[in-house]
Amino acid sequence: MSARLHLVAAAAVCVVAASCEREPSAPPKSDESANNAAAAPPERPLVRAPGIVTAPPEGLAASHAALDGAASDWETERWAAAAGAQFALLASALEDPAEFDDALLERLFEEDVASGALRPGGVELRAGDADLRAARAPSPTSELVHQGRAGAREALRAWRAAFGGGDRLAVRSDVVRCERSEDGFTCELVLTASSVGASPVRCATSRWRVQWRLREAADAPRIRALEVLAHSEASAPQPLYEDVTRAVFAAAPDAARQFGAGRAFWAQRLDGALGFTLEGDDSLALADVDGDGLEDLYVTQPAGLPNRLLLRQADGTLRDAGREAGVDFLDSSRAALFVDLDNDGDPDLAVDLGPRLALLENDGRGRFKERFSASLRDTSALCAADGDGDGDLDLYVCASTPTSRALAAPLPLHDANNGPPNTLLANAIRDGAWSFVDATLVSGLDHNNRRFSSAAAWEDYDGDGDLDLYVANDFGRDNLYRNDGGFFRDVADSAGVDAPSASTGLSWCDFDRDGRMDLVVARRASASGARLARDERVSAGGGAQLRGEFEQFARGSEVLRNLGDGRFAPVFESEAPRASNALVVTAADGDGWLDVVTLNGFSGADPRELSTLLWRDTLANAPAHARRAPRERFDASWAALVRLQREGASWGARERNSLELNTRDGRALALGAVGGLDFAGDSSSAARVDWDFDGAEDLWIVGRSAPRLRLVRNTRVASNATLSLWLEATRGARDALGARVEVTLAGQAPLVASVRAGDGSRSQSSRWLHFALGPSASVERVVVHWLRLQGESEASQEDFGALEPGRYRLRQGSGRAASVERSAVTLAPGALPSAPESERLRCVFAARPPLPPAPLLVPDSSTPADLRDNTPRPLLITLWNSSCEECVAELASLAQRARELSSSGLELLALSCDELAARPAALDVLQRVQWEQRAAFANSATLDTLDVLQRGARASAGPLSLPTSFLVDHDGALAALYVGPVDLDTLVADAARLRSSVAERRAAATPFAGRWDAAPVATPKLAELQLAYAERGLEPAAQAAGEALAAARKTGPERVLLEMGATLARQGRIEDAAQRFAAAVEAAPEEFEGHFNLAAAQHELRDLEAAIASYKRALACAPNHVGALYNLALARAAIGDLASARSDLLQLELLDPAAAGKLREQLDTLFKR
Repeated sequence: MSARLHLVAAAAVCVVAASCEREPSAPPKSDESANNAAAAPPERPLVRAPGIVTAPPEGLAASHAALDGAASDWETERWAAAAGAQFALLASALEDPAEFDDALLERLFEEDVASGALRPGGVELRAGDADLRAARAPSPTSELVHQGRAGAREALRAWRAAFGGGDRLAVRSDVVRCERSEDGFTCELVLTASSVGASPVRCATSRWRVQWRLREAADAPRIRALEVLAHSEASAPQPLYEDVTRAVFAAAPDAARQFGAGRAFWAQRLDGALGFTLEGDDSLALADVDGDGLEDLYVTQPAGLPNRLLLRQADGTLRDAGREAGVDFLDSSRAALFVDLDNDGDPDLAVDLGPRLALLENDGRGRFKERFSASLRDTSALCAADGDGDGDLDLYVCASTPTSRALAAPLPLHDANNGPPNTLLANAIRDGAWSFVDATLVSGLDHNNRRFSSAAAWEDYDGDGDLDLYVANDFGRDNLYRNDGGFFRDVADSAGVDAPSASTGLSWCDFDRDGRMDLVVARRASASGARLARDERVSAGGGAQLRGEFEQFARGSEVLRNLGDGRFAPVFESEAPRASNALVVTAADGDGWLDVVTLNGFSGADPRELSTLLWRDTLANAPAHARRAPRERFDASWAALVRLQREGASWGARERNSLELNTRDGRALALGAVGGLDFAGDSSSAARVDWDFDGAEDLWIVGRSAPRLRLVRNTRVASNATLSLWLEATRGARDALGARVEVTLAGQAPLVASVRAGDGSRSQSSRWLHFALGPSASVERVVVHWLRLQGESEASQEDFGALEPGRYRLRQGSGRAASVERSAVTLAPGALPSAPESERLRCVFAARPPLPPAPLLVPDSSTPADLRDNTPRPLLITLWNSSCEECVAELASLAQRARELSSSGLELLALSCDELAARPAALDVLQRVQWEQRAAFANSATLDTLDVLQRGARASAGPLSLPTSFLVDHDGALAALYVGPVDLDTLVADAARLRSSVAERRAAATPFAGRWDAAPVATPKLAELQLAYAERGLEPAAQAAGEALAAARKTGPERVLLEMGATLARQGRIEDAAQRFAAAVEAAPEEFEGHFNLAAAQHELRDLEAAIASYKRALACAPNHVGALYNLALARAAIGDLASARSDLLQLELLDPAAAGKLREQLDTLFKR
């Protein structure tokens, strides 16, 4: 029996009832091709400060251990880790065109190994032309034709020969299924390989079934049988896409620098109080905002970096116009959409600004003014359409709580229905007065509306003339809302699209060219999930149905074919499943069939995968069905998952983007490097646009790692003709959203596309509809099906006749196509330059945390000293070590300009972290550089304290490195941090600003100019720092942070202690929570909450006598408190004091009969036992 902890710091106290991969192969050793060579250079190596505690905090130790599959107590994961380690050796051998030596074969294969043909015969061409070749093995045989290790060598040689004798490869393998077999285990493995720097470029994807034999526990398993389940390959003279971003940013250097650096780069340089996160929620929106006929780009950014409005110039380059347009917001912004809300012919802007959605009117010249605001938090994506057919455009706002901020986990984790609600904002603009009405409830869209939504898109999938809505949801089932005359019904179940999944994006398209709109849905595939879904410990008590739901939850992106009767059927799943963040659909090879691009990866500093923890710990403890662990264990596991993500753990680390070529048989083939999109880096969203006016769709891609923004140009334009159409409606909304175009080709199936605003995931592609016609197609007819409006019995259609390839504007009612002439522009290949390795790391704090107490040893002094023992003058603390050459040079530079620095009011402290034996050498260094300022030695506690301070104050940080300098202001608070050598001119300027206003501090803390919609509060993250100090056992620092927090909030210290205890309790650290609650009782013995929470913690720890005493003291403060009386009765019953428990029950009946009834049921159960 356990008591649920009451989470404190709330005014009302509730009743508390008791309740009985493997690591992927290393990247290529040489530079990749031009379009792939965009990985960020590593940070300059810095000396690690000795003595820093590197072990995880006690509360996270088990979760850290769970990330190590080899040490897991889950049999499946131990096997996967062992197989992964063996295949890492094989991948390394496959990458280099060298001979497979005997030692490697002996280590990997049993002597009697049997193998199938790893490159099966009869590989058939499935798509492509004279240049592009895409082929697939029709039905690989399971016949094991190669025997022994010599046969295995022959099979590997044959597979390797497909790439050419001298090509080097990049090889990745993922173990996706493991199960016990006769003398070991069997796994399925997906192997992807691409040539590096070769012409032609080649790739292959294979799925193998591998049988392993286990010998002694300490020995690695060896392969006894290997068969091929599937195999495909492709080649082309050059990749289908090439990066041309550097050329378009030639005239926008600040934007180039901002997007050239990854999120991790900026996280280390930004004050954590600004709200910056490592999560990749940037969005892209394309529209012609200034009326010059050229589509411009708007990119949203995390807090502390400005959103950028980039105007396209005639030569394809960009001009940064965010400031003059009034949209360079510094607030956290996850979604934006251009749409003509007032129907005046120019695109207005809807943009998420954190706690609200702002709607801004365009003056027709690209200047924006806010006209409406909706209090909508957690916006994740936007889309627009005239869903009710009244002639104006409405907004559908998706919501999903960011993982970094989520306190409550999605429940149940694979079928969550406790997320923030999505909202339909109905357009009510009349006579120039802007207004929008929440129509979610009256429209029927509130049904099944508590998911964690990633994206949504409108489409008339059933052909009845009005627009339906598909919503892609993470952590659960998607929604398909069918529009029945303006009222929406969720028909996902009957349509066959409601299987549990982790959906992140979608696009409507006619994938199979049958004239009906199919669905392509991006989902986060999980190799760990595919392995563990069948494990009894994950699905315990749920039976076959739950196992099936978990298997579906782990699946990757797929195409759902529209059957034409209101139902959809899965056509194919990705050949190489990835944890996809988004997708975009485009005719990449120009053959007229739509291909699928998935955007993948979430790489943190720690390459270990959180996915395994999600399945082995979090999902296994989820209260989704019977026989589950107590809810507290699940909450603690979820909190650990969130914490590890903040600290740099990965989701789908190094998973590259994938271009899957439509093979015209309902399937697709992964192109790898042939596609040109598999660059080393994470991607989160993409938008389609013909940027260079050559007729083929290019892609803008935004991501997390450097460079964060790319324009990739389609190189296939010369092979195929194209038709590009711009629609303008004259009845209803001018944007023509929802209108569908059907292009009839001679001797071919028709091409179909619709105008949309918002699809994929957090992206808005060009409003131009691009049709790839193939090499010899002739357009016989272009028909537009305009959206049906209220009062119309059916949608109107308009025939624009036969058109030659080119660009045209189609105006409703005109009956003719107006040609648009554009000259193609040439853009040189090249990615955005990444931040230089030599760039110094400087972080200025708008919200200054206090310098914590920490002991110092002053040379030639026996008097104890403390880090905070300084005069009221500003102080620069430089952490150094005598063995660090850069540190010594730093000290020499500071010593040379010490007089100048002192005259500016700055004191210097050289804080050595040399260990005891090296301290004489440190003193020699000080003498050699003529150091005449303050000097001291730091012990391990001081280093730990400074490490916590620099980690907690920044948005993200690694371990303390050398040299690191701390600039402390007149009040003893941290004003700036420098990692690496300090630029002394910058230091002098920073010191001169120490007494600046909060607004001036905030401006100095952001690397680029911009405007705050709601400026962040100037309060450092004291609660987080207090908890972090306590986790390291740094009680003086934790106490000081608590006192500073209480002073900032103008509350007593007990409130801080109660909040800290509640945080620890949510993490499952009940003993630590009890200590904080006891301290709160000592600080304020007259307060009820301290006694009550201490009692609940003691109850949870089974210290029942102490819990009873604490409940009594709580009731002495609040005699009629139902929760305390309820739990007191349970605690008394648990120790056998039934008479007292009955007495408590009688008293409770007078206070709350309903609670007394529940208590009676629990006591009856105990009495029967």
